[in-house]
Amino acid sequence: MREVVKVTISLPSALLQLADETAQAEQKPRSGVIRDALASYIKEREHQEMIKGYEEMAAMNRTLVEEANAATNAVWPGHDYSSGC
Repeated sequence: MREVVKVTISLPSALLQLADETAQAEQKPRSGVIRDALASYIKEREHQEMIKGYEEMAAMNRTLVEEANAATNAVWPGHDYSSGC
């Protein structure tokens, strides 16, 4: 069984009320709602970080293609890149 640690957090009363309403609607404890929300938040952050990384890699790849095209043009002027070769 995984270790469970109790923590104390401060929440605006309106947010706590929404958490309690969600807990009641889903028939789970308040801590379960907050735990699920925190897990979802962390997962979404990780997803956004991955997207950012892929976007950075795409930008680097575009730069590499531009550099390769420039080098190819230097030794093979007028090369048609639309053929994929």
